[in-house]
Amino acid sequence: MKNKLTEKDIQNVLDNSEISFKTVDKKCTLCKCKLPNGFVLFAHTGAISTANYDFEIGKASCLEDIKEQLWKLEGYHLASKIIEKPKYIDIKWQSGTVNENGVNGVQVSDVLKIAKDRLIELNDEHSCKENRLTIVSIDNALNYQDMRDHDRVARKVEGTYHD
Repeated sequence: MKNKLTEKDIQNVLDNSEISFKTVDKKCTLCKCKLPNGFVLFAHTGAISTANYDFEIGKASCLEDIKEQLWKLEGYHLASKIIEKPKYIDIKWQSGTVNENGVNGVQVSDVLKIAKDRLIELNDEHSCKENRLTIVSIDNALNYQDMRDHDRVARKVEGTYHD
């Protein structure tokens, strides 16, 4: 996962946003920026008098303000994604054979690998004999699944419902 925002990231959000400007009271510029997800940002500038007002300068100033707001919002969003750890997972099991249906879910061995990775992570933080033994047991289970797959390929029944 990336851990840094770039000017290109911010520009990409702006390029996919609906941005409008309007003059208010003949000396203020108002900017509305509707982000791709529907969230709306506003920025405004104002001149002391109508004689000093320049719409193009107002637009540029408002756009800079919107960019600054985006840096903060996108930074917060990225930081949240980096530290966020899911409390649960949804599992969609493979339905039918891969030959007939393509890959449309996970196999038992996929879930075992995920569980092993999580246990290794936990064991790095809080090492204990039980975690190490469970990791070895998962490795054994993965080896049995691999032996099963090789046997089915050798018998030419892999991808079928035949035993």
